[in-house]
Amino acid sequence: MPTHPDAIGYLKDLGHSEAIPWLEMICDEACSAGGTLTASDLNILVQLFIRRASYVRQPTAPASTLATAGAVSPASDKLETIGPFNEFKRLCDTVIAEFPKRVTVIFGANGSGKSSLCEALQILASDDAPRRPYRNVHSSTTGTPSFTYRFGSDSVPQIWTSPGPYGARASVIKYFDTGIAISNVSQAVQPGRIVELAPFKLDVFETAKEHCTSLRAELINKQSENRQKLAVAIENVQDRFRAFENSNLANLTNPTLAFVEAEIRLGLGYVEDGSLDEKIKNKTDLEKTTSEDGLKLLKGEVAAMKALLAQAEPVVSACEILAEIDPAAQEEVLKAKERELEVLAKAAP
Repeated sequence: MPTHPDAIGYLKDLGHSEAIPWLEMICDEACSAGGTLTASDLNILVQLFIRRASYVRQPTAPASTLATAGAVSPASDKLETIGPFNEFKRLCDTVIAEFPKRVTVIFGANGSGKSSLCEALQILASDDAPRRPYRNVHSSTTGTPSFTYRFGSDSVPQIWTSPGPYGARASVIKYFDTGIAISNVSQAVQPGRIVELAPFKLDVFETAKEHCTSLRAELINKQSENRQKLAVAIENVQDRFRAFENSNLANLTNPTLAFVEAEIRLGLGYVEDGSLDEKIKNKTDLEKTTSEDGLKLLKGEVAAMKALLAQAEPVVSACEILAEIDPAAQEEVLKAKERELEVLAKAAP
């Protein structure tokens, strides 16, 4: 029995079997809604593509709900092999056709036996009497035409031998050729000749392809936008670190995520231990000593410091003398001298 009644189930299985999140979503969207993807859908697909989001599978509906109204339920049995052949047309006893899939393509050069194989299938599918002999007319032997076949329900291979029943498996194999088509058009339709077809919904594969094209265009657009943002960000970093001529960030030309993360960790480490300001000051001092202009600046600073020191030394000496004076004792001495002067003044005639 076929796994799914139409292409929807197969497309869902394709998305899930590949285990690619963005492909799973595209397959599910093509099966459920169809049409074009919204801006929100494209944004989610981009996040899935760059692995910044996860996708939860949509549960598959039961087969009974997927079946199209009026569609014919597929047969539970199917032909698995036909062959080898014995004196049947010009098919040799080594020819065996296998049908592992729902659709089998048989091709070959003219006269290779394609029509003969179809006639063998017709024997099982239609009760029409043959229009041509089945025996090998080119063989010198007069053997009886026969072939072996096996259906999924057969425990052992079956053999059809001429003369034998026609259309023994008509309930399972639907045979349709140009003769039947002409007959149904020119004459009254016979119920036994009707081949009922159910829509297989192959358009979902085309929809999935369109979704993939839309995602590709969105990714190209995002790539262009990110390239522009990266160029602006690199220019900003270079401007900020241009003062640090030997810094890797001042000459940032080919940034990688690992390189930028390493520089960020280094900067954060300086900030955390409080040594960034000190390192900037040390850098400034070193730059002064390694250039002619810096050396002149340092000499000027030394001269200014010497002049300031010369002016400060007398003040410091006076302060030291003042610090050695005992104000209380000097006040007592002054009062004693003032009393002596008063006594002398009274004693004078």
